[in-house]
Amino acid sequence: MSGQKRIVIDQSEWLRVRREASRVARLDQALRDVPGVIDSIRSQTEADLTRMADDIDRRQQAAEQVIAGLGEQARELERETTRRLDRMAAATAESVRQHAGQLRQETRDLIARQEVAWRGELMAERQLRREQMQALSAQVGTLAEDRDRAMSAAQAELRDAGKLHDLIQSTLPHERFAPGELASLRKRLNTASANAAQGQYQAALAVAQGAHHDLSDLLLSVELRLREWDLTKTMVAESLLAISTLIDRQAVRPVIDEQGRPLPNVTLDVDFWSRGALASLKTEVGEQLARVRQDTSLTLQQLRQVAEQDVPRLEQRLGAVLQGAEERQLASQVRVNVADMVVETLDQVAGYELVPDAAGYAAGDQRGAFLAKLRHQNGDEIVVDVSPAEDDTSGCVLRLHSYDRAGSAVDQASRARQVTASLRARGLDSGEAASEAPRADPAKQDVERAVRPASLPTQQPY
Repeated sequence: MSGQKRIVIDQSEWLRVRREASRVARLDQALRDVPGVIDSIRSQTEADLTRMADDIDRRQQAAEQVIAGLGEQARELERETTRRLDRMAAATAESVRQHAGQLRQETRDLIARQEVAWRGELMAERQLRREQMQALSAQVGTLAEDRDRAMSAAQAELRDAGKLHDLIQSTLPHERFAPGELASLRKRLNTASANAAQGQYQAALAVAQGAHHDLSDLLLSVELRLREWDLTKTMVAESLLAISTLIDRQAVRPVIDEQGRPLPNVTLDVDFWSRGALASLKTEVGEQLARVRQDTSLTLQQLRQVAEQDVPRLEQRLGAVLQGAEERQLASQVRVNVADMVVETLDQVAGYELVPDAAGYAAGDQRGAFLAKLRHQNGDEIVVDVSPAEDDTSGCVLRLHSYDRAGSAVDQASRARQVTASLRARGLDSGEAASEAPRADPAKQDVERAVRPASLPTQQPY
């Protein structure tokens, strides 16, 4: 008579106690604890800020060449605006530097604060420019009463407005941040030019002056939106870089005992124990980071979505991967312990002894079942099979494959009950034994062959 008994062992409480001692730290704390991570992130952030500053300098140099050719009052207005923008940019860059390396909520809060700041600056700057433009318009308006002076003023307005138009067209991504607006203003300038060509200088002056004001406003608006977009991109990239860096630095972790102390010479290869989930996450984060850095078609709203939705999701996945790998490694050791308890019990109650070289993990893979073959002096054999539970982390399933020549189902049931009682006495929540099959699978009997190592991925960082 032979048969197969199945006992489900719930080790979730045991794992919970271990998890409390060795649970994965909050990612931001882990960032601070791993040497060099913050410095690496800050170095990249500084490089991004330098790139932003260089881009702004190039645009300002091009703008200064145009501004130098404007009328005196328009020239001073544009230069004063540039000075205010420079002060704001310097303050913003310093704020980003101070927050470099702060993941998750801190970065998202900074993005939100900067958004409010940009919007406030834009509104305040626009209001100030309106007041300045109105004062300038009042001065120019008195010229309209004299035809010759109106002609001269209209030509000056058309000339200045045309230069601003060309500056925006050549240096700023106006279609990305203000689609269609520059083309509309070009039409207004064409109308003013047509009026001037027909000698309608008062009308030309009015249209050109309005277009000039709106072009100046568009120049400011697009420049501010571009800076906001670039800064948001930098902060989002920093958050993704922090996750990527943490993945690299946490690929091999120390194993912690019940007292929270690292076990000597014992490490956790996260990618191995997560069955490739860490490498998969690394790839996804890398692709997202490349997209944020390289895809200039991403809108500001899409960048915010990455910061508010994708970054937290990726952080949570990393935490889950680290914890899952840790629990699988712990569960693997539990399977060895359970098998040892069963072997000891069957030796004591039924005289079965462990067969030499007939114990180990299936195919040599510690993530799989632990097998042990026992033999009675009468030749009967039992194969102890402790397999991972279906969820792969929180429990295990014990199977007793009995290869009896003279034993009975009653003997098998008695042994199963005694094993269950022994496990319970040692603190493991074990279910009642249930018969899975009337006869044990002969293929399971060759444990010596089953535990031979197969070709496995090495337990090294990917």
